Amino acid sequence: MRKLFERILIISLILILNSAYAQTTDSLMKLKQVEKIKYLFSYEDKEPIGIGVKAVVKAVYSLPQEEETHYFLVEVKLINNSDTLLESVTYSCTTYINIIYDTDKLKLFKFPCAGNYPIVLKLKPKQEFSIPILLKSKPDTSVSLDPVRFGFVVLNPKIIDFTNVHDKLIEIREKRENVIWSDPIYFDPANGRPYEIKTIVNDSTYIKQSFHRKKKI
Repeated sequence: MRKLFERILIISLILILNSAYAQTTDSLMKLKQVEKIKYLFSYEDKEPIGIGVKAVVKAVYSLPQEEETHYFLVEVKLINNSDTLLESVTYSCTTYINIIYDTDKLKLFKFPCAGNYPIVLKLKPKQEFSIPILLKSKPDTSVSLDPVRFGFVVLNPKIIDFTNVHDKLIEIREKRENVIWSDPIYFDPANGRPYEIKTIVNDSTYIKQSFHRKKKI
């Protein structure tokens, strides 16, 4: 009889502890969700001081045959809010080679390139460099509550041998050297801002810049 009572007591304690753990976990998840929402509202209009990086989830996609897999369109900006010129070596097409992020739950899609060669990116004060990248969430992983930072690898053209740019970029990417990091962002399947509002200047026109030319739209 005593043994039976002890077993019932142990089982009851286990059930109580499991229930308490589940409630604590659920509360922590809700708290993280609230903190994430508050952070997203404050992050949207925040601009880096000096030279910085900002990443914004522009849209989230899924395919009918892969409903559990999400594709995130992210705009990564290198912003020069300083009063000095910023220079970095990158590539004319595979410019994403300078972009890194601190999670292993996402996979970057590469751009198809017909021609690709090293160039020097030059950002004057109050200019920004912008590049869209497409990321895929890996199967059986959740990134919705994990903050992710994006970084831009800066490679000084004055100290680089242009015959081995690719190898040098890969090396400093792996070592996480000379990286300008963004504030963390969240990858929520219900998140994304697929629109943009621009200020009209110069008689209803604005200037959109690329590496090679200025294009008036």
